[in-house]
Amino acid sequence: PQELYGHGLHAAAAPVRVDTANPALMVRALGRPHVVLAKGHALRNGCLEAILTNHDGRLVGTTEGTLFHLKDGGVTSAGQPPDATA
Repeated sequence: PQELYGHGLHAAAAPVRVDTANPALMVRALGRPHVVLAKGHALRNGCLEAILTNHDGRLVGTTEGTLFHLKDGGVTSAGQPPDATA
């Protein structure tokens, strides 16, 4: 949305950890419990987005968008293998 260009998007770290070994998480669908809990946490803290991590504390995604990582001139998205580029 246009109003976010002026002040950015605030995100909260989700208190719920994502089990990346669960095959059901390969499908992006509405009503996934970890996303619902994370989004609720973000909204209660005045944010529109929550950042999701796995049990090891690694970034795995967000509740709505895609999290990108810039390093050494390369771009990857959260959840991709380290050798994959976007």
